[in-house]
Amino acid sequence: MVRWALPLRLGAAVLIIAVLALVLDLDALFGTATAIEWKTLALASLLMFAGLPMAAARWHLILIAVGGALAWVEVLRLTCLSMLVALGLPSGQGGDLVRGAMLAARGRASLAQIVSSTLADRLYGLLSIGLVAVPGVILLGLYGGAGPAMTTVALGLAALPLLVLVLGPAERGLARLAGPGRWGRLAAGTADSLAQLRQTFRRPRLAVIAVLSSLMIHGLAILAAWLMGRQIGLDAPLWQYLIVVPLVWIITMVPASVGGLGVREASFGALFGAFGAVPETGVALGALVSASSILGILLGGLLAAFLPRPKQATDPEPKP
Repeated sequence: MVRWALPLRLGAAVLIIAVLALVLDLDALFGTATAIEWKTLALASLLMFAGLPMAAARWHLILIAVGGALAWVEVLRLTCLSMLVALGLPSGQGGDLVRGAMLAARGRASLAQIVSSTLADRLYGLLSIGLVAVPGVILLGLYGGAGPAMTTVALGLAALPLLVLVLGPAERGLARLAGPGRWGRLAAGTADSLAQLRQTFRRPRLAVIAVLSSLMIHGLAILAAWLMGRQIGLDAPLWQYLIVVPLVWIITMVPASVGGLGVREASFGALFGAFGAVPETGVALGALVSASSILGILLGGLLAAFLPRPKQATDPEPKP
């Protein structure tokens, strides 16, 4: 089944794009997408690229908190390379697996440290998505009128920070299942990872820096989408971007296609359509967001190629 995972998700991406091509006005879609100026697309790509060092800094602090030993430059390299590889993998979780595998290959962190740091990094990202959505939810209530469905979705986004509350019960439940058997050892290892994960949320300085860096990463992506949307005629207020862009990020976490291709475009069209935008304009913006994200990640891969490599430790020569 694993062997067929990539072809199936690639097929899903092609299917979604084919459906969009059938139901949308392609002339309007192409005309809207090509209305973007190259300077705006380049700026949006740089904004996406700027999020990579911030993501690396967040993960580096989390690794230090759980006892991992890795220089920030090497963490930046792993972040850029994993994002590059993840372009051909389903959703962001594929990049997490690649990053964890690369970290394990360095031999500088235990399995529990790799799992807990990766989960903490992902969870801080989700928490900040919820916090980013809060202003949009407030403005939606004041000036929205998008209907109960979109209001419910927006409130769900704002409630994401409550995810932290389930860590304690999950850890205690798994600890009770720990035992000598295979599943018991798995439960014990997972409980250990959750215990280290909870430690990252008990350090105020780390939590503040991680949340702030996550907010800046999401803010850069929202700003990039807003700049491109304005230029192609999507005259939506900023508060709609505060809801739509984080929600699209969550939707593309579902491993339905390769790199979220097709899913991202359809989500932008549907969500901005719920606010009254023309579907072709929303889909065009989704395509431009995908393009700017890919260009930003390619710049990250180029940066990784020029970063100084850490010196390899060598064993001392035996004395005669």
